[in-house]
Amino acid sequence: CPKCHRSYKHRSHMTRHYRYECGIPQRFECPYCKHHLRQRTHVWTHIR
Repeated sequence: CPKCHRSYKHRSHMTRHYRYECGIPQRFECPYCKHHLRQRTHVWTHIR
């Protein structure tokens, strides 16, 4: 990744990271522990 210098085995994984994770603020909050995440689906995975 040109922003955070993480490396990925597959280009598509790096592209997904760059579009949806890198530099994007963590907007969603766990209702139980107040942990912040970038995507709503990650909140439900975190809760499980």
